[in-house]
Amino acid sequence: MIHVDGAGSAGIPRTIRAGVVTTWTSDGGYISAGFPVKSGDQAYGRSVYAGGGASVHAIRLDHEENQSWDREIPGIRANHVEEVVQIADGGYVILALKENY
Repeated sequence: MIHVDGAGSAGIPRTIRAGVVTTWTSDGGYISAGFPVKSGDQAYGRSVYAGGGASVHAIRLDHEENQSWDREIPGIRANHVEEVVQIADGGYVILALKENY
């Protein structure tokens, strides 16, 4: 992950264990979600090609890019993460779709 400010200046690159769909949060942090490419792997993708769905992985970083939490959300009957949105109560909605291949 590399934070780039409004003037285009890049910060220090950091490797984080995160998904590929990332959005900012109201406190200036980030939330990221995706599917593990394979069980126990450090790599994540937007889609998985598993018939029954898989666990979504979500990670939350604060405004200083420190990890606030890291969650696995099992039993999702979907195979594609489309979007992550923060909602009015401070929580998040992860829009995950079931696509047929």
